Amino acid sequence: MIEARIFISYRTSDGADKATTLARDLGEVFGDAQVFLDKEDLPAGRLWREAIGDALDDKPVLLLLVTPDTFGARNAAGHLRIAQADDPIRREVDGALAAGAELIPLLADGVERLPEGLPPPLDRLAERTWRRLRAYDWRSDFERLVADLEALGVPRVQPTRDRRRSDTLRRAAIAGAFGLLALGGGSAYWWLGPRAEQHARDASGDWTARVAAPANDTGSRLDRVLLELSQQGDAVRLVSRPIDITQDPAWRAFAESWQRRFDQKLERVVWRGSGSALRETGQPLRLDIALAVETEAGGTVIEGGNLSAASEPGGRSMRGTLWMNGEQAERVVQLSRGHVR
Repeated sequence: MIEARIFISYRTSDGADKATTLARDLGEVFGDAQVFLDKEDLPAGRLWREAIGDALDDKPVLLLLVTPDTFGARNAAGHLRIAQADDPIRREVDGALAAGAELIPLLADGVERLPEGLPPPLDRLAERTWRRLRAYDWRSDFERLVADLEALGVPRVQPTRDRRRSDTLRRAAIAGAFGLLALGGGSAYWWLGPRAEQHARDASGDWTARVAAPANDTGSRLDRVLLELSQQGDAVRLVSRPIDITQDPAWRAFAESWQRRFDQKLERVVWRGSGSALRETGQPLRLDIALAVETEAGGTVIEGGNLSAASEPGGRSMRGTLWMNGEQAERVVQLSRGHVR
């Protein structure tokens, strides 16, 4: 029995990765059982259209992920696929509207607006409120979507103990630092003296971040990023020195596009962020910071991400992970106190 309240419709040719990421993130907020993604959620032996029809009978929310291929893909004869009566996207939208489901178009990267002149029932999309879902600003776009779904009555779920534990381990102990310090308790900080104790509970100061090589060519090269952290109680803020992107292949196409659009060069970017700095008894200091990648002048956000790290013995270094929305991948990061050349 399918219990989905949220169904994601997408063109597989260019939307599968983003749809999978969206389903994962929505599952963390609303529970996996409420999120329907056809390839993962179809019972064995059932046609996907039949299963989708069953899900839509419960009047869920249909999220139409609009990528460039959603309306632009063509078949072998060169005809637009969306113009064909048996096109999967067209049939899913038709079924959703017929069932009275709420429908929210999500405009992905490369899509500025919904096209005009779509065949029925897609011509009714213009009546719907659409949202953006961009890789470079995933966090803010996703949070806006969550608010919309809650307003439509989709309930959040409390994270299970296993999920909370898994998330804690992933964020705070990717290289084993969490387990090591948990076993050692507070003795390591006592042995290293008062200054070490201060460092262990306060991340304020200059830091150098060294980030593992990117997994693909969309990831920026971040061999050395100079940071300044300022902590007040459980709150922490981050700002980086300007990061030179002129020799970084991952930035080349974006920088060229920026210059064409604004008639100015984009040569350096800056990280800014804020988040939490928490330390439970006998545990390392843990940082969880929402990042924004901005132009050097500030004010214009180019991309979002997240930095999570756990302090190592003595508080002079941290290990954790860096996630950038545009890359859609997690990388190991090592933080060391001071600006290391």
